[in-house]
Amino acid sequence: MRYICPFLSILIFRAHFYDFFASRSLKPVQRYPLPAATTELEKTEVDVRHQLAEFARGLDAYKRLGLAFENVVGEAGTSNNIRVVFTLIHPTESTRRYCFDVHVSPTDDSYAVTACQPPVAALERLVSQLNATNQFSVFVQQMRAEFVAIARG
Repeated sequence: MRYICPFLSILIFRAHFYDFFASRSLKPVQRYPLPAATTELEKTEVDVRHQLAEFARGLDAYKRLGLAFENVVGEAGTSNNIRVVFTLIHPTESTRRYCFDVHVSPTDDSYAVTACQPPVAALERLVSQLNATNQFSVFVQQMRAEFVAIARG
C-alpha cells in the first residue's frame, strides 16, 4: 500500500518529517545585544550625514558668493596645494576667475603662494602676515580685496 500512490507517500513523509522536528526541543538562538550597538551606529551615521549636509550647504553658499576651493596636485603627485578661486569680482565679467595657489608645508605648517592670477603687488606682505598670524580666512578676505582693486583698475 505504500507504493500505490506516490503523491500520497510524499504527503505522509512530509507529515512525519514535520512531526519529528516539531517534537524536538530546539534551543533558541542566543541573541547578542545588537540593538544598542545598532542605535549607536545609526546615531553616528545620522551625525555624519548631518555634517556632510552642513558642508554641502557651506560649499553652496561659497559658490553663490563666488568662492571655490580646488585641490591642486603637485609635481610629485602630492596634494599640499589649495587653489582658491574667486568669481563675481569683475563688474562686467562675472565668470572671470581670479585665483591663487597656496602651498602648506608639511614640516612647519607655513604657507607659500605658488601661483597667483592676476599678480597681486602686496602678495609678499600678505603671505608674511598669514604666516605670522595663521589666520587663513583673513588672508583670503585680503586677497579678494586686492583682486577687487585690480578689477576696478
